[in-house]
Amino acid sequence: MSDKPVEKKAPHSPYASKVTMSNCTIEDNGVGMIVGEGYEIAMHDTNVVGNRIGVVAGSLDDNCLQVLKESNSTERFKFASELNVFDSIEDPQERNAAISKSSLVEKLTAVANAATITTWLEKILSGASNIEYSQLFQLLMGA
Repeated sequence: MSDKPVEKKAPHSPYASKVTMSNCTIEDNGVGMIVGEGYEIAMHDTNVVGNRIGVVAGSLDDNCLQVLKESNSTERFKFASELNVFDSIEDPQERNAAISKSSLVEKLTAVANAATITTWLEKILSGASNIEYSQLFQLLMGA
């Protein structure tokens, strides 16, 4: 592993870090690349093909909520029902297993991998997230 530091703020850029890709191919993935907030991305001669979603940028919270908002009413009702079931499971391992097998996680894998989404939902359910359980539930119910 290199001791070379990660390039910090690019000159004259509002972003904290910069990712540069040259002559790359990101092919046949659920999500080609996930980039958190605060990154500048420069791609040169790079192909992003055959992915369900090419590049997802921004916060996990915002991206997940956007996918859920765009879901149809039948899906949202099903997700709200699943969320209710998850909230009633007290054993953390059982709850984690139920979350990871859910259609809610399957839907949100458009944003991140299943393990990341499962952790995201666990944090919401345990009150350790910026998003409150009631806020997510209301979004799903269309309130």
